[in-house]
Amino acid sequence: MSDDRRIGIFDSGVGGLSVVKALREALPKEHFYYLGDTANLPYGTKSRETIRRYTARISRHLRSQNLKMAVAACHSVSANALQTVSDHLTDTLVVGMIEQTVQTIAQMESVRKVLVLGTEATSSSKIYPWYLERLQPDVEVALVGCPVLVALAEAGWVSGRIAAETAKSYLDSTAMTDPDVVVLG
Repeated sequence: MSDDRRIGIFDSGVGGLSVVKALREALPKEHFYYLGDTANLPYGTKSRETIRRYTARISRHLRSQNLKMAVAACHSVSANALQTVSDHLTDTLVVGMIEQTVQTIAQMESVRKVLVLGTEATSSSKIYPWYLERLQPDVEVALVGCPVLVALAEAGWVSGRIAAETAKSYLDSTAMTDPDVVVLG
């Protein structure tokens, strides 16, 4: 029996559209619903409670859409409020970005150093080290909050001199050298 309900993807802005694109390629017969909360972006600079409040509002809206799956494409939500989504969408499969990313990293051979460049909310949650240490206890994880890089990405400035110099500045700020994996979160 086929489930023709849509898959909902939400983000604090437009970055989640890359998740929609990947899902469309992987699941061409599925139908999707996207919600970008551009009125409140960026989430990554907000407190955990504010992120949860925004997420609860979005989750109530998503519940009215009768989805079969909800994907939190926002790392700040995945790190701080994924349970909020699950609490509101009790009959819907809820997926976040972090657990999926960590599982992918754990399947890679020879990964010893992981650098996470993310929002302040994602970095301060320390969720990446928490997950990774359970799956790969010998992995070293460095977290770098990158608010300017996040703002540039949301503005669509993902290439060029300004983006490159900003990324280099953040990379130079970490003591980790030669990471095996760099996560943009």
